Amino acid sequence: MPKKLYVPTRLPLEQPDRCELCPLIGKIPEEEREEGLREGYFCLGKFPYPRLKSKGIKLSKAEYRKKKRVLHRPCDSLWKVWVTLPKRCFCMHVEAYKRYRMEFEREQQLKYYPKFHFKD
Repeated sequence: MPKKLYVPTRLPLEQPDRCELCPLIGKIPEEEREEGLREGYFCLGKFPYPRLKSKGIKLSKAEYRKKKRVLHRPCDSLWKVWVTLPKRCFCMHVEAYKRYRMEFEREQQLKYYPKFHFKD
């Protein structure tokens, strides 16, 4: 069998309000981060992958409107085109998925995982 080069990722009809909710966001692993820098993220929809700040991915469009600022995201001009893809499937490169997206998914699972109390 041939080696799989792309991972199909299904996109929602509407662009998510925050980058944190987008299926194309990926986290920079600690090994690749420069010393002293905060957590960093990538938008895996564009190449070369634009770097996003940890504070920027958590802000919504509504919060920016209150501050009377415009939110510029790397995928704003491309989202309408991506939604017209067959079955709304964006093909993400396997290496990028393994290196950046899987790290982000693992973090989300641990973050929202319920706390268990063990009896001694």
